[in-house]
Amino acid sequence: MQDDLRRRGIIDPDDPRYKRAARPSLRKKRNLKAEREERAQKARKNRNRLIIFGIIFIIIVLLIRFGDLFTVSNIKYTFENLGSTIRGEDISTIDFTYEPENEYAMYKGGLVIGSSEGVRIRRPNKGDAYVATRTFSNIQLDTNERYVIAYDYLGQSFVVISGTDAESSQNVNGTILGARLSRGSGYTILSKITGYRGVITAYGSNHKVIYLYYVAKDNIIDVQLSPNNRRMAAVYIDTESEGLKGGVSFFDISKEEPTARYEIDGEIPLCVEYKENNLVAVLHSGGFLFFRANGRLVGEYSFEGGIPYFADLSQSGYACAVVGSETSGDDGELVIVNNSGVVRGKYKLGQSVKKILTNNSSVFLYTNDNKLLIVDWRGNLVDTLVLDSNTRDVIMDESNNIYAVGLSRVEKITY
Repeated sequence: MQDDLRRRGIIDPDDPRYKRAARPSLRKKRNLKAEREERAQKARKNRNRLIIFGIIFIIIVLLIRFGDLFTVSNIKYTFENLGSTIRGEDISTIDFTYEPENEYAMYKGGLVIGSSEGVRIRRPNKGDAYVATRTFSNIQLDTNERYVIAYDYLGQSFVVISGTDAESSQNVNGTILGARLSRGSGYTILSKITGYRGVITAYGSNHKVIYLYYVAKDNIIDVQLSPNNRRMAAVYIDTESEGLKGGVSFFDISKEEPTARYEIDGEIPLCVEYKENNLVAVLHSGGFLFFRANGRLVGEYSFEGGIPYFADLSQSGYACAVVGSETSGDDGELVIVNNSGVVRGKYKLGQSVKKILTNNSSVFLYTNDNKLLIVDWRGNLVDTLVLDSNTRDVIMDESNNIYAVGLSRVEKITY
């Protein structure tokens, strides 16, 4: 009202009688403890949001990078295999009857026995966990953390086992020359049919054919699919060359023909391996070769006239081989090289070797005098284990546990 009267000129705005009284200033007392708790609660909420966003981002990146490995079924198998691997570390001994013509491997805490009657998986105090009743004339086995693949060499059938179930059981056209599991969920079958030197068939995680390649002139020695089922590498001998010539072919399964080839003159390729760090390692009669997945050579090593008797290419940081000479009369030497072909270590052997096993830090040499030599990657002898006189073989499971296979039992080795 007074403001309206001032505007209309009825009240003098400078008249002290009509000045507004100052309003009292009220200040609320601060609750510092409550403010601290509120700030802490907001910080916790923000931190939780960041963690959730980070997890979602990582999942999206993994799905983009390894999309074909992260199906619902594959995630289920991943967790099942993890549990099986952990439980498998408690295994001590498994009783069974040893037959020298059988194949033996460890898988998810059980002993895989491949014979002409089929495949059995034995566990301590549980008997036969699984029997694959297919008849194999010449059975071969390959295992990884997810599968066992059993195939009839120079036969026509193979079985893929996951856990205790036969996920796939198939016949092939022609005869099987070899089969390899990848580090992921796929596998390759190398076969021969009339009119071709070989046929490479790659299978994906659902056991469906994802790539088929007919080889007309080269003899394929070994072939393996990449862990993400997108690439493939094969080693071969060129049968039309006037001299001895081998090579490596690199495939992109989205293309019909090899995307790259590398020729090896005067040597015989022996095996190929996709390593964990996206490298391809090749062993040939004269040394090692290391490639990027696209076929670019990044390292090589020459045995300088020696012959590789046993080798392992599977470890991410190195490859190793027992190398000797036919004329020297000695037991050879263990050679360990990195992925650039540089020697990391050597160990001179005083006895002949029957088998080589590796983990990420050590090489295990099973000798003819029933000893297990443990050598580190620098070539230093760490330990020598004397095995039971009944030992016939040593095998390793997916957790890097080592087992001695005897006449009537398989026993875990403590090292």
